Amino acid sequence: MIPQNIIQELQERIDLVQVIEEVTQVKRSGSNFVACCPFHEEKTPSFHISQSKQLFHCFGCGASGNVFHFLMRYYHLPFPETLEYVAKEVGFDLEPHKTKSEQYNQDEKARDVLAYAKEKFHGFLVRHPKGKEARDYLTNRGVSPEMIHKYALGFVPEGWDHLTNALHRDGKSLEEAQKVGLVGQKKDKQNYFDIFRHRLMIPIHNAKGDLIGFGARAMGDDQPKYLNSPQTLFFDKSKVLFGLSKADKSIRTSKNVYVVEGYFDQIALTEAGLENTVATMGTAMTGYHCAVIKRYTPSVTLVFDGDQAGVQASKKAARSILAFGLDANVITMPVGQDPDDFVRSEGKEAFERLVQIPLLDFLVEHFYVQPKNIADKTKFLQEMVEIVADAKTPYIAKVLKDELCAKMDLDPSIFTERPKFIKPAVKQENEAVVENKLRISKEAVLALVMYAQNVDLQESMVFEQFLPFLMDKTLMEYAKKCVLDANIGNQPTKWIDHWTNPAYKAMLTQVLVSFDDLLTSSASEKIWVDCFSKLKKQYVGVLVQQIQKAEAMGQQEQVENLSKQMIATKNFQLTI
Repeated sequence: MIPQNIIQELQERIDLVQVIEEVTQVKRSGSNFVACCPFHEEKTPSFHISQSKQLFHCFGCGASGNVFHFLMRYYHLPFPETLEYVAKEVGFDLEPHKTKSEQYNQDEKARDVLAYAKEKFHGFLVRHPKGKEARDYLTNRGVSPEMIHKYALGFVPEGWDHLTNALHRDGKSLEEAQKVGLVGQKKDKQNYFDIFRHRLMIPIHNAKGDLIGFGARAMGDDQPKYLNSPQTLFFDKSKVLFGLSKADKSIRTSKNVYVVEGYFDQIALTEAGLENTVATMGTAMTGYHCAVIKRYTPSVTLVFDGDQAGVQASKKAARSILAFGLDANVITMPVGQDPDDFVRSEGKEAFERLVQIPLLDFLVEHFYVQPKNIADKTKFLQEMVEIVADAKTPYIAKVLKDELCAKMDLDPSIFTERPKFIKPAVKQENEAVVENKLRISKEAVLALVMYAQNVDLQESMVFEQFLPFLMDKTLMEYAKKCVLDANIGNQPTKWIDHWTNPAYKAMLTQVLVSFDDLLTSSASEKIWVDCFSKLKKQYVGVLVQQIQKAEAMGQQEQVENLSKQMIATKNFQLTI
């Protein structure tokens, strides 16, 4: 857990404009900057960046926030990884500032159980008599003792309680073991059993090298052949690239990453000297995978089996790879061989001589040129149009369009005038673009920002007097929470992290970006008067409606109170 002041320091150290310039072209406009939005396709820039406030807002799709919000959204990063990313960019060491919260302590207990299991599994493999079966298997696959120790490979014999008994004997928490997918609970809710039985165990680490789970290969005819840890607090197979923590330096040095499908493909290529290799975890490459890879290199080489399944795997991976604008090539193994087989029999040099085909050329050849029926060609064309629509920036979309039009002899209009038979990619409604539904008043947010930053306004009108003019209950709660906070009260840019509703957060960001110049100019007083006059008129209108409703219900005392309030509001004059 990182203290708020450190998060604020990181935000101040990194320049939002430079971060955004890495993914889309940015131009100066007055004291601010504009760009075509990297989150939706557009020709006219509607994406505005305030360098002074370090905020962005898109008037097209509603995306908004600070540098952390941008990185989380663009690279699909969780907040902790975003902090690590920013810290690394600015050369800031986060470790001394991490505090141990209750959640942190719980995580440590779970990680302790994972580490314990890894040691037990490894011991079973290298020392236990029953581990000979797995040792022979690894020898036959060409996995050296050095790689067994480097990857801390393990084994668990047949039986339902090898790990369970060991955990119990050594005082480890079976509840924590259940949370991380190592044991299951029996129907009596009192006893536990091993999840992994008679399997070769492969520890899985995240990009930082933290142990997060296990992959397990059946030693006999048990099914499934491969079994991963279930999804847990730490482990989500759609977000893991096996071997990344060992490959990261080599990937940065070589400026390329080989992506394979299996644990042993990754281990074999690494042992052969191709250390810039990672493996997916039984899933197609996801946007998260591509976002992570893009932090290391813009170049990807897919290495899949030479059968039809390998061809289809390349196609599945293409959607995310192309949408992120990665430079991708495909190596197709000779039929009957996988990367593991090939590199062990032929060696590193032969592997590096294998033909690499650009991903788009590979797709067009296999799914558009070779098929003889209209249905397959149509399906592929539809998929390509949708991939272009999913592109993360307009520039990526433009390059993909041009490349596909040239390779497939297409008219560019196919990407703009989408045929009726093509189902458009489903666009999730941005939570920020619900201004009209929630009836958030831009004037109210602007007035609140100006009030918080202007001592003269605060002297003219005390906070309790100003608050009712906001009218919106949620906005009033946010106002009380932030304006009265001694640390952030007069710094609206810091409010963003405290406004949890995305729509309100977006409106605040929009106001701060839109009125960046005017809030500190000589025109600010006029803006305030105009805003307050509108709020006052709206508030009087609400009071009139309440009076009419009270009259209709015969609530005379309520009518009198509301009438006095309305008269006082009408007579209120600003003295700034």
